[in-house]
Amino acid sequence: MKHFKGLTFYIILLIIILFILSILWSDTSPGVMKYSDLLYQLESKNVENIVINNSYADIKLYSPGPDGNLEYIVNFGSIENFSTMLDGYYTPEGAFSYFYAPEKTAPWWLSLISPLILIVLFVLFWVFFMQQAQGGGGNKVMSFGKSRARLMSDEDKKKTFDDVAGAEEEKEELEEIVEFLKQPS
Repeated sequence: MKHFKGLTFYIILLIIILFILSILWSDTSPGVMKYSDLLYQLESKNVENIVINNSYADIKLYSPGPDGNLEYIVNFGSIENFSTMLDGYYTPEGAFSYFYAPEKTAPWWLSLISPLILIVLFVLFWVFFMQQAQGGGGNKVMSFGKSRARLMSDEDKKKTFDDVAGAEEEKEELEEIVEFLKQPS
């Protein structure tokens, strides 16, 4: 298998991961409704149900609101005051229902994602920089299986002793070097 080299592979991998995460975490958010608009919708009996969260309520209407949505979010100050206001509009034959949503907690595996992503990114950068530090040639530690040694045969020899036998000047230089190595001073 051919290994991808260079920064391009890591950039493409990062873009793919970010694309997948954006798809997983995409959220279609409902419109925002003012408190006074909610009161108007309650008076006109256009509210189907209300789900009360910590500091906001999810509103679902029977017919679309002013901007064409059926679902809205209304922010309010305190749950007690909001519940009291809803009790004033609520009737037993009721045009709408409301209830309190349980607290939302993230799944346990979601809390592991961000540390794992950081660890994976750290390892990828470490591997990338180690490859760059070792250089691109045959001096890599794990390149021992890629030896470029060749077998020599008698046919591959290009020079023989007879080809250089008559070179007296080179012979004298070599004798001087040997004599110097025997007695360096």
